[in-house]
Amino acid sequence: MSKDALEELGEERPTDYLMENILAVHDVRKTNKYSDAVMQIPSGLSALFLEECGDCILIETRGFEKRNVDSPKVETVVKGSQEGFTENLRTNVTLVRRIIKNENLITEMLPIGNTNRLSCTVMYLEGITNTKVVEEVKKRIKRINADFVLGDGMLEQFIEDNSFTLFPQVISSERPDRTASFIMEGKVVIIAEGTPFALAVPVTFFGLFHTSEDTFVRWPGGNFLRLIRIFGLFCATFLPGLYVALTLYHIEMIPTELLISIARAKELVPFPTLLEVLIMEVSFELIREGGIRVPNVIGQTLGIVGALILGQAAVAAGLVSPMLVIVASITGLGSFAIPNYTLAIAIRIERFLFIIAGAVLGFYGISLMAVILTFFACSIKSFGVPYFVPVAPKTKVNTDVILRFPIWAHKERPDALNTPNKKRKGNNVKLWISEDEEEGTDKEGKK
Repeated sequence: MSKDALEELGEERPTDYLMENILAVHDVRKTNKYSDAVMQIPSGLSALFLEECGDCILIETRGFEKRNVDSPKVETVVKGSQEGFTENLRTNVTLVRRIIKNENLITEMLPIGNTNRLSCTVMYLEGITNTKVVEEVKKRIKRINADFVLGDGMLEQFIEDNSFTLFPQVISSERPDRTASFIMEGKVVIIAEGTPFALAVPVTFFGLFHTSEDTFVRWPGGNFLRLIRIFGLFCATFLPGLYVALTLYHIEMIPTELLISIARAKELVPFPTLLEVLIMEVSFELIREGGIRVPNVIGQTLGIVGALILGQAAVAAGLVSPMLVIVASITGLGSFAIPNYTLAIAIRIERFLFIIAGAVLGFYGISLMAVILTFFACSIKSFGVPYFVPVAPKTKVNTDVILRFPIWAHKERPDALNTPNKKRKGNNVKLWISEDEEEGTDKEGKK
């Protein structure tokens, strides 16, 4: 505000002179659009207007309370980084940049929402990410015609390819290390302001089962954990439907001793098998939802009471059979083993479809429902990438689909992403082996 601040201006524009010589703020830029200034001022920026000048200077002066970096709440791991995203956009971008120290890591800020003008960041690695995917992501974000967009959950629904399918087409993560691995694979990451999650596209069905711990532990342990999750997916999807089909249509497949035990347990149950299973599954879903909504202090207590006391009381009252309680418990554990929350919700819905199909047509109904769902899943694309790649359609062999090879064997990026630079490791990853061999040869030669 000094009167002699512009005495040495000369022929230079006043805004450029102030930005380069007077203002002691690092992040400044100028604009000649009034709408741009109006949008940035409520976000915490300061706008400096000059008399008889068609430009204004936008100065980064944001300062507000924010949550400190804490451990992840959803994607917890035993071995690995314990840092998680926060609700502050700049903090989240910094956490990713601390991992990927590369000048080709591009960060582009885009506004979403016609009224609330929420900021989001598109991050990708230039030279590795497919440019067509980047352009498609930015096009979809810019063409969101809605007054209010809040966080990654609403943003995901606006940019996904098919909104009428159960399967998620965007993967989210609250871990900076996992987000950085998405970028290094060739994916595009979207971080929205106000939520501690990052979105990554494109995504495949098999990628939804991968976790950070698969990479941090040695490959035998990682494969074992991944197989456990796949088994949990099978139980969460098919087990109640198979139980209904077996007890209604295919009792000849049950061993005699087990069949007698099931018949004796169901003797006092007044409901048909289908209604019995539906009562148990709906009760389990109520317990799960209630445990989430109540305060954390009594949430675990409610889960234990609901699972043990209510289940035991239902068996004692003759409402359900003990065998069904075991089936429902294993089904619930299987759904908890699915690492992606959105996929877990889809599996919970599909479970009821398989129960009804098994009650109507037995194993034939379950097989028919599985074929129909697989058909729809194979028809889905996530930003141009088929959902079931590299199985359907079959592409180049990937070393990290269901089972993962040792970490040094992952020499190429996934073929489905069509990245300009497919190679991510050298031909000889363990150079120390060849160096040790050469040193051994030299010693033998000296001897």
